[in-house]
Amino acid sequence: MHSAFLRARLLALAAVMCCGAQGCNAADDDETVESLQNADASSDGAYDARIEDAPQEPKDVSAVESESGSGDAVADVGLDQGTVDAESGQDAADAQQEPSGQDATADVSDAGPSCNGSPLYCDRPYNQVAVACTHNAQSNEEDPGFDLPTPNQKYSFQHQLDDGVRCMMIDTYSYQGQPVLCHSYCQLGATAWVPMLQGVKSWLEVHPTEVLTFILEAYLSEAETLKALQDSGIYPLVYHHGAPPGSPWPSLKWMVEHDQRLVIFTDDAKANGDWHLHWPSYGWETPYNDPTFTCADARGDPTAHDNQVFILNHYTLCSTGGCASNGATNNVYSWLFPRAAKCWHPSAQYNPWAQIPTFVTVDHYEVPQPGEQGPRADVLDAVAALNASWPTPPP
Repeated sequence: MHSAFLRARLLALAAVMCCGAQGCNAADDDETVESLQNADASSDGAYDARIEDAPQEPKDVSAVESESGSGDAVADVGLDQGTVDAESGQDAADAQQEPSGQDATADVSDAGPSCNGSPLYCDRPYNQVAVACTHNAQSNEEDPGFDLPTPNQKYSFQHQLDDGVRCMMIDTYSYQGQPVLCHSYCQLGATAWVPMLQGVKSWLEVHPTEVLTFILEAYLSEAETLKALQDSGIYPLVYHHGAPPGSPWPSLKWMVEHDQRLVIFTDDAKANGDWHLHWPSYGWETPYNDPTFTCADARGDPTAHDNQVFILNHYTLCSTGGCASNGATNNVYSWLFPRAAKCWHPSAQYNPWAQIPTFVTVDHYEVPQPGEQGPRADVLDAVAALNASWPTPPP
């Protein structure tokens, strides 16, 4: 995300990589940059009218088997994205099939079925459950194809999901004739998107009570995005909002029962508003890479209407991207949780409806670990504490 910032920061790196130890002059810098550019709801009742048209038969959430995503490793479900030369996988006929059956080991508490790891979340509207979100999730050390010196994340998509991440900011491009995930300069690292989506589809099928969100910085058209979703077979799992900004969101229980468990937000202002949602119309964010960590809005309008999503950006960048040392400082529970709680409190200018931070977005979510509250990463404990306080902000 925020490729304009990285474009400026990577100028020196790109020049060194292309010009070698002798360095380049200013004119060479311009040529280097040019050569590196990529050519190529409150309640379920509000949704009753849609139930008859749901693309799958509703599942009985009480009978659904689930993994909580609490951080325990699960079986490898094939989330190997491959490089940009990887095969895309399925043909068009396969892409239209319904999701396969769920066969995960049951993980349902005595309190009832679990939604995103807790039975307490099932009846809440989608935007009223805080989740950990990874900034530039595709820029990580584990997935193949990335060679950036300071990626924003350490672990692969599957690892992030296994650890409890339920929102991913990703950048989509076309490179060498394929839809890929990269960050400004695809020559410095790119991962084929369709295989990544196939892996996420498999993960969601194994975890049938989990709801996931993508926030796209899109350099693909809506048609190209739709084709990737269809080619991967994940499109039947995509959530269809089909309602204007300000309309209520469904509960997590509704989304689980109707198997619409992948929400697609985008910065593409031409998004159709059904499965493809222009997030600044449906929510707002705090500034990114802001060392003051203000609660002020940067994009979107928190005063526009109720029922929005709230992106709390909580990361700062180093000279060439995301540094784990920054994350280890920024993500500490005793700093992250009070800041998130403060921004949740009602403000006539910044948060008039006291919207809980829906997406708590960080670099290197895995640090510090063990955290101040326990063995897992602090951002996961901070999100859990926000959800435990709902519906009122912590004091």
